[in-house]
Amino acid sequence: GVLGGGDARGSNSFLANLQVIGFACQRAGFLYGRFTEDGGVQVDAIYEPEQECTDTSIQLREDPFSCRGSTIAAQLGLQLVGWIFAHPPRPYAFTIDEVILASQLQGKALEHAQPTAAPAAAPNGKAPAAAAANGEAKGEPEAPAAQRFVTLKARLVNEGEAIEGVATVEAYQMTDQCLDLVRREAFKQSKNDPRCAKTTVADACFVIEQKESRKATAEHFVSRVHDMSRPYSSPLRTGFPVENRPAQPQTQESLREHLLRRRGEPFHLVLSDFHLLVFISNVLDMTTDMPVLCDAIANGENERLEGYHMMLNAFAEIEGDAYAQNY
Repeated sequence: GVLGGGDARGSNSFLANLQVIGFACQRAGFLYGRFTEDGGVQVDAIYEPEQECTDTSIQLREDPFSCRGSTIAAQLGLQLVGWIFAHPPRPYAFTIDEVILASQLQGKALEHAQPTAAPAAAPNGKAPAAAAANGEAKGEPEAPAAQRFVTLKARLVNEGEAIEGVATVEAYQMTDQCLDLVRREAFKQSKNDPRCAKTTVADACFVIEQKESRKATAEHFVSRVHDMSRPYSSPLRTGFPVENRPAQPQTQESLREHLLRRRGEPFHLVLSDFHLLVFISNVLDMTTDMPVLCDAIANGENERLEGYHMMLNAFAEIEGDAYAQNY
């Protein structure tokens, strides 16, 4: 299993939106955060890409490494650590199309990951003590952290389940064998049963419990992660409307309301909202302004934000006196 912690505010916002629509439609988001040194996953933000979903399908219109959310995440020092999706009530955990999509996303994460080289030997020819203790003296690269890529699944709690609340989020990972088979396009979803994988080549088969079969169910491709509940509170907030939600658009008025509601607070805290930063990146220049803005937010340097404060006030049509600010 993967030790992990996700900021509850982000997942609560994702769940709350689904509860409004009664979990009638599927929905997905990219998880940005950090792979921690103790082998865990830390989720700081959920970016909801442009998507077209039905009650049984997810079509993502953006790539997790080239979307606006990815750029903002990188400028904040975050990287893709997983994805989250939701589905209406049903008697099974995964469709094969969901298994394939999860594997494709993790495959992209692995492609973008650079293996970290093991520590070099000391001048006396001996490996550093820590490396030797970990068996890294040979200078072999460590496995990329992206192998810890996590799939979070949001669903309604079934009647009679011993789970608090009306909705829950479960953590999974695709197996290494599944990633390899998806990379080779070795199976697809059965037309008759979404829980069932079918081999794409007529003379190929799965071997399940020492028996050959052309079909396999989804549980053979996933493993449950049971320790994602470590408490973690991200410095990023989630009060601003979330991008790409049709019923809750991000607007100039959204920005005005946010700035006025938070007036008097240090400006780096006012701007420490991932979805707000996604919106602001439509107003400010992504390559020149946003890196400076995100760096100042990350380091709490309010003085560097004075110019941006004036620009955003002007865009939101807020008069200078209406917004006393602490620097």
